[in-house]
Amino acid sequence: MISKQHRRALLDAEPEAEATKEPYTKSFGEPLPEWHTAIPTWGVAWKIYQYGLGAAFGILMLLTSALILRALSSNRARRPKKANLIVLVLLFMFASC
Repeated sequence: MISKQHRRALLDAEPEAEATKEPYTKSFGEPLPEWHTAIPTWGVAWKIYQYGLGAAFGILMLLTSALILRALSSNRARRPKKANLIVLVLLFMFASC
Protein backbone atom coordinates (compact mmCIF):
# COMPACT_ATOMS: atom_id res chain seq x y z
CA MET A 1 0.00 0.00 0.00
CA ILE A 2 0.97 3.59 -0.52
CA SER A 3 1.92 5.59 2.51
CA LYS A 4 -0.05 8.70 3.43
CA GLN A 5 2.84 10.94 2.40
CA HIS A 6 3.04 9.42 -1.07
CA ARG A 7 -0.74 9.56 -1.51
CA ARG A 8 -0.81 13.22 -0.49
CA ALA A 9 2.10 13.97 -2.85
CA LEU A 10 0.25 12.31 -5.73
CA LEU A 11 -2.99 14.17 -5.01
CA ASP A 12 -1.30 17.55 -4.60
CA ALA A 13 0.91 17.21 -7.66
CA GLU A 14 0.35 19.62 -10.51
CA PRO A 15 -0.68 18.16 -13.86
CA GLU A 16 2.08 17.73 -16.38
CA ALA A 17 2.33 20.22 -19.20
CA GLU A 18 1.06 19.02 -22.54
CA ALA A 19 3.67 18.04 -25.03
CA THR A 20 4.15 20.59 -27.75
CA LYS A 21 3.46 19.29 -31.19
CA GLU A 22 6.30 19.46 -33.68
CA PRO A 23 5.38 20.94 -37.02
CA TYR A 24 4.69 18.24 -39.60
CA THR A 25 7.53 17.82 -42.01
CA LYS A 26 7.07 15.67 -45.03
CA SER A 27 9.79 13.07 -45.12
CA PHE A 28 11.17 11.69 -48.32
CA GLY A 29 12.65 8.22 -48.51
CA GLU A 30 15.94 7.30 -49.98
CA PRO A 31 16.25 8.54 -53.56
CA LEU A 32 15.72 5.98 -56.30
CA PRO A 33 18.52 5.17 -58.73
CA GLU A 34 18.45 6.92 -62.07
CA TRP A 35 18.20 3.82 -64.25
CA HIS A 36 17.88 5.71 -67.53
CA THR A 37 21.44 6.97 -67.08
CA ALA A 38 22.94 4.13 -65.02
CA ILE A 39 22.46 1.24 -67.47
CA PRO A 40 24.04 3.03 -70.47
CA THR A 41 26.89 4.19 -68.23
CA TRP A 42 27.67 0.66 -67.05
CA GLY A 43 27.25 -0.82 -70.54
CA VAL A 44 28.39 -4.45 -70.80
CA ALA A 45 29.50 -4.47 -67.16
CA TRP A 46 25.85 -4.27 -66.11
CA LYS A 47 25.01 -7.50 -67.96
CA ILE A 48 28.10 -9.23 -66.55
CA TYR A 49 27.09 -8.13 -63.04
CA GLN A 50 23.47 -9.18 -63.53
CA TYR A 51 24.10 -12.61 -65.04
CA GLY A 52 27.20 -13.25 -62.92
CA LEU A 53 25.22 -12.74 -59.74
CA GLY A 54 22.47 -15.05 -61.03
CA ALA A 55 25.05 -17.70 -61.92
CA ALA A 56 26.67 -17.44 -58.48
CA PHE A 57 23.31 -18.03 -56.77
CA GLY A 58 22.60 -20.93 -59.15
CA ILE A 59 25.94 -22.57 -58.31
CA LEU A 60 25.26 -22.06 -54.60
CA MET A 61 21.86 -23.72 -54.96
CA LEU A 62 23.33 -26.71 -56.82
CA LEU A 63 26.12 -27.18 -54.29
CA THR A 64 23.83 -27.00 -51.28
CA SER A 65 21.33 -29.40 -52.85
CA ALA A 66 24.15 -31.89 -53.56
CA LEU A 67 25.40 -31.60 -49.98
CA ILE A 68 21.89 -32.07 -48.57
CA LEU A 69 21.32 -35.17 -50.69
CA ARG A 70 24.71 -36.61 -49.74
CA ALA A 71 24.07 -35.95 -46.05
CA LEU A 72 20.63 -37.59 -46.14
CA SER A 73 21.82 -40.63 -48.11
CA SER A 74 24.77 -41.38 -45.83
CA ASN A 75 24.39 -43.81 -42.96
CA ARG A 76 23.31 -42.53 -39.57
CA ALA A 77 26.77 -42.75 -38.03
CA ARG A 78 28.26 -40.40 -40.61
CA ARG A 79 25.23 -38.11 -40.90
CA PRO A 80 25.98 -34.49 -39.91
CA LYS A 81 24.31 -32.81 -36.99
CA LYS A 82 20.89 -31.21 -37.33
CA ALA A 83 22.34 -27.70 -37.17
CA ASN A 84 24.46 -28.36 -40.27
CA LEU A 85 21.45 -29.63 -42.18
CA ILE A 86 19.39 -26.62 -41.15
CA VAL A 87 22.10 -24.24 -42.37
CA LEU A 88 22.29 -26.11 -45.68
CA VAL A 89 18.52 -25.96 -46.14
CA LEU A 90 18.50 -22.24 -45.36
CA LEU A 91 21.30 -21.64 -47.87
CA PHE A 92 19.36 -23.62 -50.48
CA MET A 93 16.24 -21.55 -49.83
CA PHE A 94 18.21 -18.31 -49.97
CA ALA A 95 19.87 -19.23 -53.27
CA SER A 96 16.65 -20.41 -54.92
CA CYS A 97 14.65 -17.23 -54.28
